[in-house]
This record gives sequence, structure tokens and C-alpha cells, in this order.
Amino acid sequence: MLKNFTHTTPSIIEENTAQRIKEIISNEFSVDLTHIENFVFRRRISVALSFLKIIPEKLIENTQKLDKNKVDILMHFLYPGENELFRDTETWIFLRDKILTELINNNKPKVLFYNTTSGEDIYSFLILINEFFPNNNIELTILSPSEYSLKNIAEGKLAQPKNRSSHLNFKVILSNNEISKYLDLNNNVLSFKKNYLNNIIYTLHTDQQAINISDFDIVMCRNKSLPFATDSINLIFNEIISILKPKGYLVIGINENLPKEFLNLFNVVSKNEKVFIKKLNDK
Repeated sequence: MLKNFTHTTPSIIEENTAQRIKEIISNEFSVDLTHIENFVFRRRISVALSFLKIIPEKLIENTQKLDKNKVDILMHFLYPGENELFRDTETWIFLRDKILTELINNNKPKVLFYNTTSGEDIYSFLILINEFFPNNNIELTILSPSEYSLKNIAEGKLAQPKNRSSHLNFKVILSNNEISKYLDLNNNVLSFKKNYLNNIIYTLHTDQQAINISDFDIVMCRNKSLPFATDSINLIFNEIISILKPKGYLVIGINENLPKEFLNLFNVVSKNEKVFIKKLNDK
């Protein structure tokens, strides 16, 4: 079922133009984009504007004509998302063998996928649960900066460029199973089957909503801090600390590090897989 997918990347827009676009979006829609590192913003906004068919010759003019829905799509592109199932397989094996077995025995553990814009990590988690813990009672919440992203995830959409990697990763986790059990193929486009997407809470991330989120047993926040300036990364982890239960688990990307300001709030569960547990005396 898995097929190759190729795509082209548009040229990265100039820094002055990117800064002007950032100012327009911030002023017109009260969206704070200052925390995104400049080069990352330029690269991602170039892809986003290309997706919206805004031509290079009229970037500023057409940016000024954006509406709320198109800005929401821009947010989808500005935040990082996974692009293959079971990315970093060692992390998933560790979660399966060391973390989930313990949590499943608890009363309805809560799992949050933080600021996600693509579904690959959620789909990977659902496959893992279905295969190894089929009688679970887990509550899943997806927190995203983009309503467009939430709709895509709810539709089971996959990021296509890494389908070959997805297949190889799947075989590492589930060597004797067939990935087609979980995927649909319609009009030569793959998607995750919707029947596995029941009972998920989809939450749009705003400052007002963030403070109302319940405590979680696991927060999955993999590769979410990579595009942000150092000062802004602390904002992410401050929020995670506030919504993670004492003795709750935090999973970040294997190429990320927990900021030094937060090291005293966690114990290391796995250094290689970047899994941490919140200390009891810090809520």
C-alpha cells in the first residue's frame, strides 16, 4: 500500500519580506509569532504561502488580504509535526515495555499530544495501544495551534513524504503484522482508518483554553521545541509542568534537551529516549 511521494520545496523568502509578513499577521490577527526562530519562520512560511498559492511577486499584498481561515492554515505549517509513523522506534518500544504497561493498570490514564499539527504520533500511539493493550481505558487529548491541523488529524490524513520510512518503522514494532490493517487507500492517497480515531478530545490551543486542561499522566511533546528561540522554549515547558501530574511522564524528541531551568523538576527515566518523570513535590 505504501507508495513513494515526491514534492518540491519553494524558495525561501527574504528576511525583510518574512519580517513584514510576520508583522502583518501579528497585527491583524493578534497571533504572536515572535517566538519562532527567524530562519525556521522563513522556511516554513515559504511552504505555507506556496500551499495557499500566494505568488512570490505579490507576497506582501496578498498577505494583507489573508482571512482567519488562511492564517489558521499558516499556523499548521509554522509548527513542527511528525512525518512518519513510529518515528524513533526505540522511543516507542520503551513506551510500550516500560511506561504503558504500568499506566494501563491505573484508572483511565490521560495522554496529551502537545501542540501537534500532524497525526503520525497519534496514529502510532493508537496502533501501539490496539496491538498490545486492546482492553485499555485511555483518554487521549490532542492540543493544536491550528483548527486546520485538528481537522486533518480527525480525517486520518498522513504526511506523505516518509511513507517508506513509516513502513520500515512499523515492521520494527510489529514485525508479523501488516500495516494495511490501519490504513485506507483512496484515489492513491493513504489515510489512517477513522474507526481507530474514536473518543479523542480535540482542543484548539489558546491562552484561555490552556489553563483549563486537566492533569495528564503522559505528555507527548516530541520535536516541538526545535523551531523556537531559546527564551520561548521555556514557555512551552512552563505550560507542560502546569498540566502534567506529579509522577507524570514527559516524552520529548531524541534530538531535544530539557532546558536546564527544568531539570530539577524531573527525574530522568530514559536518557536515550528522552523520557522524564515529574517529581512528586513539584506540581
